[in-house]
Amino acid sequence: WSAMARGGVGLLVTEPQSIHPTSTPNPRTVENTIDRIIEPYRLVADAVHDAGARVFGHLWHAGFLGATGYRNLPLWAPSEVRAPMGVPLPAGGGAVAYAMTRDDVHTIVDCFAAAARRLKEATFDGVEVDAAQGFLLSEFLSPKVNGRTDEYGGSLENRCRVVVDVLAAVRQAIGPSLALGVRL
Repeated sequence: WSAMARGGVGLLVTEPQSIHPTSTPNPRTVENTIDRIIEPYRLVADAVHDAGARVFGHLWHAGFLGATGYRNLPLWAPSEVRAPMGVPLPAGGGAVAYAMTRDDVHTIVDCFAAAARRLKEATFDGVEVDAAQGFLLSEFLSPKVNGRTDEYGGSLENRCRVVVDVLAAVRQAIGPSLALGVRL
């Protein structure tokens, strides 16, 4: 990280960090689920800052593009849908996803906020929330995947609600001084 910063890169964005155990497809995935990550990430941030650059943490949940076999946990999705097969990711392998409850949705919002708080405590400069590429938050946005009939499904406004809730919770967790971006 510091070598890239010394080489002239001004902003480094981490690899996606899983915010919940149901989003961790393999043991190589960085999990931002416990406070133990703060100190190692503070070392990363210090090295990047010392080399003159900035660093953002990339937060995500894989949704039904996760891998059921790693932790033997269900694939989480807005609705009970079959996960795709044959893409470069583990992609669920055709498993039927577990339809998240309202409580599960609230848990994911809280997990994004907690992961963002850890990045702030590690002195990162910003947070990027992933709502793209078929992962969980973009699954909520898609009428093809999101068949919910509650406040998180149906109309475009309702399908956007979880992304808006996540961004509001992350903003509250990191305060006004850190940058907040969303990948759509």
